[in-house]
Amino acid sequence: QRGLPPGASKRRMFTRLEHTATWASLIRVHRRHGTTERVLDDEEIAFWARKIANAAAKSNGPTYVAWGTEWLDAPLTNAKALDTALDAIKPNAFTYDWYGTRHKRPSVVKIPAKSTSTIADMFAAAAS
Repeated sequence: QRGLPPGASKRRMFTRLEHTATWASLIRVHRRHGTTERVLDDEEIAFWARKIANAAAKSNGPTYVAWGTEWLDAPLTNAKALDTALDAIKPNAFTYDWYGTRHKRPSVVKIPAKSTSTIADMFAAAAS
């Protein structure tokens, strides 16, 4: 918060999380101004970990966290701290290994070696 009168202190705004989609949850943590204050302190990380754990318990799908804290590596620092805090609440429940599961995802189309490389062959391989 900027432009506060002398003696006033920053405060956390009310946070309301609503489920608006059945397939997933998206939570965005945002800091509009500043530099080092875009790196959340332990108290704020704990606050978000509790909020996210509670929201995820009511969700039917994955919970994604987007960081609007761009300043140097603040988004990565915040993500790592949140991952550690969430892991303390419920170990291994909030991390998904995208890279490790890349060959298991249905979006990866495997074309047989004997196939020609036409577009029709790729569509036929994807349908089977």
